[in-house]
Amino acid sequence: MDDSNRDARKNFEDMIRQIIEQSMAGTIDQPGVFGFKIIISGAGIPSGNGPCGTSPPDTRETPVEVFTMGNEVLVVTELPGLNPEQVSITFEEDVLLIRGSDGTLTYEARTMLPPVNRESIRASMKNGVLEVTFASLSTPEQDVAPDSQPGE
Repeated sequence: MDDSNRDARKNFEDMIRQIIEQSMAGTIDQPGVFGFKIIISGAGIPSGNGPCGTSPPDTRETPVEVFTMGNEVLVVTELPGLNPEQVSITFEEDVLLIRGSDGTLTYEARTMLPPVNRESIRASMKNGVLEVTFASLSTPEQDVAPDSQPGE
């Protein structure tokens, strides 16, 4: 590792440490979500952004969040600068695939879902944030009281 790479890595580690320290101390005045994905190409590692390098190199992979809320599954992803007409939502086997393009910039998001009713799909988009909701086919987990121990 040359000095410039070593310096960049140290700067990155320092920045992450500072973010964590500030959030733990409560000195960050706004909520935030921080996520990183680092892809290293070469040495047999597939290129591209999708699982196993399936996305074209000129496509940006956008993070996906999946929430199970009662009898529904909510999928949220960001597609900045796009409108609903520029977005497609499909399934490739058991993988939800979201693609969007404005002709110059292409986004792709892939995620596995818990069992859902695919025909129940509802989607809405506001300010570049896409929300996709499905009816869940799983039964919600129920709170279970622990068994009492003998003698209690």
